[in-house]
Amino acid sequence: MVFTEKRAHQHEKLAGESVKPRFTPNDANQPEILRVARQIPGLDYIDLTEVGDDCPDTLFGYKGVNYLAEIKTQKGRMRPGQERHHREWPGQTTVIRSPDDLLKLIGLL
Repeated sequence: MVFTEKRAHQHEKLAGESVKPRFTPNDANQPEILRVARQIPGLDYIDLTEVGDDCPDTLFGYKGVNYLAEIKTQKGRMRPGQERHHREWPGQTTVIRSPDDLLKLIGLL
């Protein structure tokens, strides 16, 4: 079970409500990318879609490194607030458009 699923389950118990990820047309490929992520030993992720404020979609962790990623389709564009967040964030951020982008990001491709 991925860290995200454990935390979501704990949150549901505490809040008494369901945690539902928001999949918009711009990130319709997110389930496939996260499916691939779950198959990589040592890779974990936290779904950040409920954070709001144009925060990127996902935080990946692999071999001691964190990767903050906005997931978009091949033609998907970031909203102005998302672009601003990526410019102003003091750490690393990236856009992932495919499972291969994820593998490249963590150095497996």
